[in-house]
Amino acid sequence: MPGMLASLRPSRWVWVGMLLGGTSVLFLQLAVLAPTGVSRALARFYAHDGRWIGWVLSRLSAVAPTSLAECLLVAAVVLLLWRINRLFRRLRHESGHRQQLAINALWWSMGAAGWVAFLFYAAWGFQYAAPPLEQRLSMTLADDAIDDDLVARLAEEMIAASNREYATIHGDAAVQAPPTTLPPLDEIEAAVERSWRIMAASLGLGSPTARPYGRAKPALLSPLMSHLGLSGFYFPFTGEANINRNLPPTTLPRTFAHEKAHQRGFAPENEANFLSFLVGAYSDHPHVRYSCALFAQNQLLTVLYRTDRDRTLTLMDARLPGVQGDLDRQRAFWDRHRGPARRMSRRMNNAYLNSNRVAGGVQSYSRSVELMLRWGIARGGTLLPEGLREEVPEGQPDEQPEGQLQGQPETN
Repeated sequence: MPGMLASLRPSRWVWVGMLLGGTSVLFLQLAVLAPTGVSRALARFYAHDGRWIGWVLSRLSAVAPTSLAECLLVAAVVLLLWRINRLFRRLRHESGHRQQLAINALWWSMGAAGWVAFLFYAAWGFQYAAPPLEQRLSMTLADDAIDDDLVARLAEEMIAASNREYATIHGDAAVQAPPTTLPPLDEIEAAVERSWRIMAASLGLGSPTARPYGRAKPALLSPLMSHLGLSGFYFPFTGEANINRNLPPTTLPRTFAHEKAHQRGFAPENEANFLSFLVGAYSDHPHVRYSCALFAQNQLLTVLYRTDRDRTLTLMDARLPGVQGDLDRQRAFWDRHRGPARRMSRRMNNAYLNSNRVAGGVQSYSRSVELMLRWGIARGGTLLPEGLREEVPEGQPDEQPEGQLQGQPETN
């Protein structure tokens, strides 16, 4: 009996893992809900100096030709399946020790989860406790300053920007409304990195944000990511931004910018979405500007549609046929990948975001439009930097036929 009781006690690595993991989770909750003492100091550290951790990891992992994140995830799944298979085999053959085996498996699982949680928060997770981006960019404005007229004007600006970039990309062929294709992804990533450097310096986001980070990795598991509804993911243990390479070409540049926002320590999804738009606004590459303008107009029109359907349809009518075609292909791509796997992935992501005190869970992705609106007010009613603005005519085009409602934007 004493020997059996001793074997039921967790080993030291389990105790240490549970202690470190539990303490990390507790400190994050305190840093978000009631920042005091150590938790506040940790939040300040990760908001500034802690960003260097991600930079170092991203530069180290960049030497690998493929995604280390995918290798580690596959290895973790294989290890988990091997452990489960081994447990069931032992339960079947060692019927006299089933309780002991089950308890030991539970201790092992809790210890492993604790170590993963500790390493996650140590490498990146405490970024969730950083001060909100609107505070850092001085965009704390009253909500009543936002109205339908502002939303409509900014949406009109983004539609005009999308049309302009589409014409720049396609030249004389734009009248034939061809689908937009991309240059090599290395060129797109280099343009995104240049824009991050310019934008970070312009907005005073700090040295770690402006530095070049390790390259993004187009994922080998992209078909699975599509079915899970994932455009990309950031893996904090290696500092890698992983991209779904099967995305529509007009979505990829903004996805690069979004995952590289996470790479730079901006954890909340609304902040990463908003910063990805700004990367496009400051970019010197038409494909990056076009991708981010499409995203911005979709978000703004989605908000306007809830309160002023007719005005939304009228604004949509101003899109060039080629722009509308690119947006239709974006939507068709995600429509093809609807299913139970995507719903399960969404629920898991929602639970993850809620556990890290992200207000709204998965709804936080679409809340980036609030940051756009506050940015537009702070910039005097425009979203574009000086020199990239184009005067929006006061008059509006004729009303769009009812039959084209299928072009209503959707935020993924």
